[in-house]
Amino acid sequence: MPTDPKAVFVVGSPRSGTTLMAGAMSRLPGVWIGKETGFIPRLYAEGCQSVHDWGDRRLEALIESVNSYLRIGHWARLATVAGARRFWSKTGNVGYSGLVRYVWSLDEAPDRSTPIVTGDQTPNYVLALPLLEQLFPEALYVHVVRDPRDVVASILPLRFGAESAGVAASDWNECVAGWWAAERRIPAERRCEVRYEDLVRAPLATVQVLAAFLGVTGTDLEIADPSLADPHGLAPLASHHERLAEPIDDRSVGRHRRDLSARDRALVEAITYAGLVTYGYDVGPFRPSPALAEDALLQARERLTDLRRRAVRGVLRRWER
Repeated sequence: MPTDPKAVFVVGSPRSGTTLMAGAMSRLPGVWIGKETGFIPRLYAEGCQSVHDWGDRRLEALIESVNSYLRIGHWARLATVAGARRFWSKTGNVGYSGLVRYVWSLDEAPDRSTPIVTGDQTPNYVLALPLLEQLFPEALYVHVVRDPRDVVASILPLRFGAESAGVAASDWNECVAGWWAAERRIPAERRCEVRYEDLVRAPLATVQVLAAFLGVTGTDLEIADPSLADPHGLAPLASHHERLAEPIDDRSVGRHRRDLSARDRALVEAITYAGLVTYGYDVGPFRPSPALAEDALLQARERLTDLRRRAVRGVLRRWER
């Protein structure tokens, strides 16, 4: 692995298409974006920049915490203290960013090629961009944005994430706000924004745009090939990634029309109205958000509903074990 391949982060709200996007990008020559890591902002703390100087016991504790996230992400290989130390010695990439690069190296491309662009596809890192900028000052960013109504329709049936339409919509707002804030700080040449709908409707054209952004060539790909969407082999490992085993298409665009109730759809449109308009989604007449209407009762009810359903979900998970 080269000392300093370009770092790229594929970010967005959960269920916005970041996994599909990362899979498409990873089929470009010299590009390999590993599975979700999940740990970077959660385990970072003051003093982590000297992690390469830590004693084995302290480092083992951190490595075990890292591996707890990698297991969730279905990583085939896990981190070790000895592996981290070998990586730091071989590449010169030390500190917390060096630990992250070591973890990325554990998820090799299928052909075991050496990437010139490597990185991460954890979607909610969009909420940690200031930290990523601190750790990787020259990193590239790809933001995937999807119609929030379809995002909510995709999240609600899952066994993780928000359990109410209002909370899921607010989460989408927060993720988009994280990106909009980053646009004020990150130079235009280091960021690229893609709509999910464009990726599934015109995948080749979208990948060509991304190839130019990443500075790589070779985009004559069979984009409809389902293996393009799932080079990491996630489809059989997680039910929410099952669609990755199928050719890319736009069947899920507009799913909110059949999967959300009229009440939930109206609520999501009210909460995310500014984002819907900004990204050019058809939203109809203006809908004042609960915050604008100062409807504190509705907002509190959505949060309580979400908390209650999460508690029930947690109990059911423990029962199944």
